[in-house]
Amino acid sequence: MVINMSINSTIQNRKACRAYLDKTVDKEIIQSILEIVRWAPSGVNHQPTQFL
Repeated sequence: MVINMSINSTIQNRKACRAYLDKTVDKEIIQSILEIVRWAPSGVNHQPTQFL
């Protein structure tokens, strides 16, 4: 599992974004983010998150 401290820092210090760059995101980064989100707690362990 690849979890980079800069990813954690980015998530913790996030801000709303209204404009996006037209560039691809490395698959490894997406998998790391999804792994972090997967471990996030949910109320009564309902796990309501869906990924598309």
